[in-house]
Amino acid sequence: MKEYYANIEKERIIHGETRADVAKLLDMSNDYLSKKIRGIRFWTIEDIETLCKHYDKDYYYLFEKTIIPQEGV
Repeated sequence: MKEYYANIEKERIIHGETRADVAKLLDMSNDYLSKKIRGIRFWTIEDIETLCKHYDKDYYYLFEKTIIPQEGV
């Protein structure tokens, strides 16, 4: 099973932003942001606070994990 932060992607799309826009907001590379969204890297409290404020959403909604079944399992 893989984790995925679908609500962050959803809000990004609703706001007309690219992943590069969000990466710039969080002062990180697009690749590193992608790893965080896919649950490979951990979110810092600063990342969490910035995104919650930016999208005006609470932590429980924005960082709800979506589980994606792995192929062949």
